Amino acid sequence: MRYLGLSIAVLAVVLGPVLLGGCGQKPAGEPFLIVWSYDTSGYLEPCGCSAHQLGGLARRASKIAELRTGQPVFAIEGARHLEEGGEFRLFKSEILIKSLNSMGYDALMLGAREAAQGRSGIENLIAVARFPLFSANLEVEGVSWPERVVIKEIAGSRLAVTGASQPEIVEYDLPEGVRFGDPMAALASVLGTVGDGADLVVVCLEGKTDWIERVIDRFRDRVDLFLTGDLRDIDIMSRSQITARLDFRDDPPVLNNLAWGRYLGVVTATPRRGGYRFSGTNVPLDEAIAEDAAVLDIMAKDFRPQLVNYFTQFTGQLPQAYKSPKTCADCHPDEYDVYATTGHSRAMETLERVGQVYNPDCMGCHLTYDPEQDQLRAMHCVSCHGNIVWDHAFKAEADMVEMPDPPVTAYRYEWCVRCHDAVNSLPFEEHWPQYVQQIYHGGDLTAARAAAERMGLDMDQPPPDFASGRAE
Repeated sequence: MRYLGLSIAVLAVVLGPVLLGGCGQKPAGEPFLIVWSYDTSGYLEPCGCSAHQLGGLARRASKIAELRTGQPVFAIEGARHLEEGGEFRLFKSEILIKSLNSMGYDALMLGAREAAQGRSGIENLIAVARFPLFSANLEVEGVSWPERVVIKEIAGSRLAVTGASQPEIVEYDLPEGVRFGDPMAALASVLGTVGDGADLVVVCLEGKTDWIERVIDRFRDRVDLFLTGDLRDIDIMSRSQITARLDFRDDPPVLNNLAWGRYLGVVTATPRRGGYRFSGTNVPLDEAIAEDAAVLDIMAKDFRPQLVNYFTQFTGQLPQAYKSPKTCADCHPDEYDVYATTGHSRAMETLERVGQVYNPDCMGCHLTYDPEQDQLRAMHCVSCHGNIVWDHAFKAEADMVEMPDPPVTAYRYEWCVRCHDAVNSLPFEEHWPQYVQQIYHGGDLTAARAAAERMGLDMDQPPPDFASGRAE
């Protein structure tokens, strides 16, 4: 069956006995695993550009295959598996679903972002998937559509999975005819129809903290396990915030996952008299996990070659005020020499190395467009010093140099994290002052030192060297 609905993050690994679920009726069979990811957000490959990145579908596939060697696995992809609406995002969603097909996934929850694709987009995803897409409260043209619950037998237990999204989290206009109905009423209806037909009931939830807690409190006696995508107010620039609430909670059993596909939630369900015992955790998908060959093949044959087809839709979003760094070198040789040694000067090479030059998700930070030569270039001096373009850089060629109004960027943290955020530069926050020292090429460091002091960081500590090479 196929379901559109709420997303809740559930990830669990065997950590020992934690809880006895009371909803299942006379469970039989063997222990099994439930794996859960929420908010993959289109990160098909390890997210970001720096060293020590987590996530990626190829790593996830290898981890799931490893888990399956020990026990049966029921795999659920939560909502927010794509970033937003639009043709390019839908294309990435199709690639993600093809990868989930190769992993043997059992269900995918459709939430707010999925609903933004409208009926035709969701139907397209359904056509690609070899598993049901579900939601208890997603409605299309007044009808719950297409699936509200998934029921499947695994390891001798009959498992029912449903989910709901909080309507208030939709911050944009959904396509005509698409809406989220009352989640409480929808869940009550679905749970009523499941009745005694399931040994174990799992509910996935997508919403803000208070709402999720209200749902859990209302249905805790009818649900064995909650998988949540807790959309609390998050400072996405802070690693400490985005990795919060990844621990398994046992009263009632709840596993939250909200980290751009960087962790795999694994829950162990052990049948016992009167219910189930659960334990769980979120597993970091780090470099130690080998990448699955089948998923890598999908990336190489289906994803990367098609990126160029979408490139022309996004070139207009690139900065087009381009000046070659070598032009600046005539008057600023020392500053140019520093630029040439940094990862900024190699930003295009970074994308070339991983076959992502034409990926619209990457271009905005790595590349700029040279309209005179009709070519892509690496980020350059004007990328950070945008206020010097007309009054300084261009007029300098005509011997009409004018000093720019300060500040240019003044090494401000707020400027740097426009690109070096918590997703794309995993070590950046805790080492930001040191990276400032690495790129320092004159100017006022007052703002940078004030930010470092505010963040409790040592401005003068040298940046780290990583085993895989210096982070860029």
